[in-house]
Amino acid sequence: MPALHLFIDTNIFLNFYSFSDDKLEILDELKELTAPGQIVLHLPKQVENELKRNREAKLQVAMSDFKKAQLPTGVPHHMRGSEAARQYDEAVKSAEQAKKLLIANAIALALSDELEVDQKLSRLFEKATRYVEDDELYQKALVRMNKGNPPGKAQSIGDRYIWETLLAQVPNGDLFIVSKDGDYASPLTMDKNTRPLAFLAEEWNERKQGGHLTIFRTINEVVAYYKNTQNQPDAGEHVATRIPEEPENPEVEDDGQRQVPETPAPALQFGVPPQEVIAAVPREEIEAAILQLVESGSFATTHFAVANLNRYRQSLTKQDAERLFQAAIDNSQIGWIVSDEDVNDFYLSLITQWVTEINQELADSIIELLGLSPETPVEEIF
Repeated sequence: MPALHLFIDTNIFLNFYSFSDDKLEILDELKELTAPGQIVLHLPKQVENELKRNREAKLQVAMSDFKKAQLPTGVPHHMRGSEAARQYDEAVKSAEQAKKLLIANAIALALSDELEVDQKLSRLFEKATRYVEDDELYQKALVRMNKGNPPGKAQSIGDRYIWETLLAQVPNGDLFIVSKDGDYASPLTMDKNTRPLAFLAEEWNERKQGGHLTIFRTINEVVAYYKNTQNQPDAGEHVATRIPEEPENPEVEDDGQRQVPETPAPALQFGVPPQEVIAAVPREEIEAAILQLVESGSFATTHFAVANLNRYRQSLTKQDAERLFQAAIDNSQIGWIVSDEDVNDFYLSLITQWVTEINQELADSIIELLGLSPETPVEEIF
């Protein structure tokens, strides 16, 4: 399979100096997967500069919060006077001293760039595809900022400079972004199923020959996604069910008259919904199409089944929608890629038509899976 092209926003790296959603070990795991033909980590110089500029401020806030956190020292009167109470008092004093030493040690390591996270990031960056400063791209970022085009907040050029670098340097095709600050993601989606900002998705699609953007909020999520794609059976092992066609006889004789049979429907292309909508089809065809998605055993089959089902979308019933919603919840081969554009669009269409009519518990579950409850954006430091 082709390499996975990855960009990680500065806020994700900075969070390792505080209370990250990712464990520190994920940096080692990502480093091992960063190689030609596997994961290609794109690292603009602007990201490295932002990390250097904001690292110490992030550390200071984290250490201050840790220092302020107090151990419970007040012991109720009925617990006092016992050996256990004495041991507790000693343990609290010991913990306070250990905390003081821990903070001092961390500050010393931080000032020397010798924190464990410093070393892990340095080793990861060595394997990344790095891009130097580019004045021409910076000028493009200025124009983008003055026009008010995303990504980034008003009068902020950093994310726009990074985006122009990615547009110029990343090969045609898909790009996976790990970010938490909302500059690349739609404000209408939650962390469980983050969709890219429509403006950026359309721009990437136009500039990168149909490429798609996918947004993750943690490195662990994208690494798990990559491993799942690696564990998928080869595409050649899957022979997708074709839509029923006319018999393949070259010609048919009827009362001595030569008849040319109708041209059979073309096989579905991977991930491309057929353009026509079948108005009236036998129920068994719809059942077969639903079953193909419900029992999907691979990402490739899921994409094909979704494309197939788009043909019958207008013929689906409430019961069909409930089966398909339940399948997205139960079947990891659907749930893992429910944020992929074709799968997501298909389920959103089912939501708009059936969410008010289906079982409330099921509706709540599918709403959570698709991330359809807007969250309050959290401003990140820097």
